[in-house]
Amino acid sequence: MKLSELLKPEAVLLDLEAADKWQALEQICAHLRGAGLLPESQESSILALLSEREQSMSTYLEHGVAVPHASAIELGQEVVGLALSRRGVPFDSVSGEPAQIIVTLITPRSRKLLHIRTLAEVARLLSHGSVRKSLLESDSPEKVLAAIRRGELSGLDVA
Repeated sequence: MKLSELLKPEAVLLDLEAADKWQALEQICAHLRGAGLLPESQESSILALLSEREQSMSTYLEHGVAVPHASAIELGQEVVGLALSRRGVPFDSVSGEPAQIIVTLITPRSRKLLHIRTLAEVARLLSHGSVRKSLLESDSPEKVLAAIRRGELSGLDVA
């Protein structure tokens, strides 16, 4: 499934200001809850799952992209959030480079194949420098989604 099909406009956080990845995860979960995408009763358990995953290994990829992800048994459907931080958030990258684009993926445990395919799709899509640039220049959730759709339709080489 394409990222543009999973990401809802209300799940986009345009101006993430966080001191570290732990604060970023808290703010992203709170944003998803506030948007009605993450039930309040599950927010703390989802945050714990995302934090456990980060403690075992950073989900920072490269080029300012991090993809925190988790599978939750009690979740009924996929929840995807996208946060932009123009300043960047320290995310324990090997290079020391901060994350500016953070795509959070939470899927039901019963949908492991979707989880893996979506992670691969996000990594492929955000390997394009032009997509990352367009995302960081976006000033609305609609422009974020348009940038993602353009990237999904393009045949650009990995940059």
